[in-house]
Amino acid sequence: MLEKKILAFDVKVTKEAQKLADELGVKIFVGDIIHEVIKAYMKNLKEEKEELAAADKEAVFPCIVKVGTPLCILQREDFVVIGRIETIKNRNRCVDMANKGNEVSIEIVGMNPSRHLKDEDELVSHISRRSIDATGMTHRWTGAGRRVED
Repeated sequence: MLEKKILAFDVKVTKEAQKLADELGVKIFVGDIIHEVIKAYMKNLKEEKEELAAADKEAVFPCIVKVGTPLCILQREDFVVIGRIETIKNRNRCVDMANKGNEVSIEIVGMNPSRHLKDEDELVSHISRRSIDATGMTHRWTGAGRRVED
């Protein structure tokens, strides 16, 4: 999660200031040598970018199907996870994702071989709490339902 940051070079941070920063979600980098403060800041920035990249892989968006999306079907008023999308093909070409309205074929991995899909089975993306949190970490939504990068 991206945090607000303060680089504090050659200054003392009082306990009250640190407490307020903690309450407001502000990370303070303190040091007597400017290069060490910047190095700590850059390390933290790199870790945040890696965390966001990992979270983006977990995010599932409505009307977008991408490789790795977990799928489930509704069966007797309960959702049953059937597997994850391994490949997506559009006109016999492998693609990374498909949008609403695209006609594509998908290969599902992790599916129980004895489970047969029927024409009336509706495939839906399995949106877990982890996926919802990942989506919130990496994107904010406009009132029109469009994704806006932070």
